[in-house]
Amino acid sequence: MINDDAIQTDKDLNYAGLDLNPDIMINILGILIKTNVLEIDTYYAVNYLFKQVNNYFESKGGNPFPPDKRTDNLLTKLSQAKILTQGQKGKYRISKEINDLKEIAKNTIENTEDADYRRKLESANQDIQLLGKGPQSVYVLTYPKYYEKNKDIRLKIGKSLVTCDIVEAVYNRTKLFTFLPEIPKILLGFNCEDCSMLESFFHNLFGLRKKICPDAPGDEWFFASVESIKKAWDFLNLKENNAQDSASELGPEGENDQDQKPAP
Repeated sequence: MINDDAIQTDKDLNYAGLDLNPDIMINILGILIKTNVLEIDTYYAVNYLFKQVNNYFESKGGNPFPPDKRTDNLLTKLSQAKILTQGQKGKYRISKEINDLKEIAKNTIENTEDADYRRKLESANQDIQLLGKGPQSVYVLTYPKYYEKNKDIRLKIGKSLVTCDIVEAVYNRTKLFTFLPEIPKILLGFNCEDCSMLESFFHNLFGLRKKICPDAPGDEWFFASVESIKKAWDFLNLKENNAQDSASELGPEGENDQDQKPAP
């Protein structure tokens, strides 16, 4: 039985600018099985297997995968994780049900590039300005090539629903982009109760100011300065504090104390 929740849906996938890695390949294998392009119990010539995966990968914007790197970069790891089982004459079979594939990838494929990237990310971002309190986070990052102090530069404003650790939030969002030549520079971090609200506030504000980067992927990149974002944060907090002060001045029925009749 195929568990549709075990893989991303076709419409959610966008591999623009990415190189093929084990996790991406596992997800594509799942889709190809789900759509009856591949069958779990059939042995395939390795060239055919990679051709099917690579064709789908490129159709979603991924970088063409060099044939000479197939065995070293992917086939060995997938075989070690027992996701592909080798048969005779160089043929391979997908050895697990699709609903097991993602968990196997998470638990058994050693990705030394990810571990190295995490260490570099932490080392390059030891003095992050952190504001606010709460279990969720919003981060502001750029890349060193864009950075200029006290100027409007290219900034990405993103969020994490699952962690208040800013480095962890950025790592989770950028670990598939380790092919980029620079490590992200995290300029600001906000801890909050509702990261979706805070992120939307920043996005809408700088969108209204026509600060969106038109040539950047997605809708999270803006031309802005660190100070302008901090001022927006201060404004939002001032507005919330004023609202709380006004609420505290109201009686239990929403009336001013001076309008309430004294108890008999």
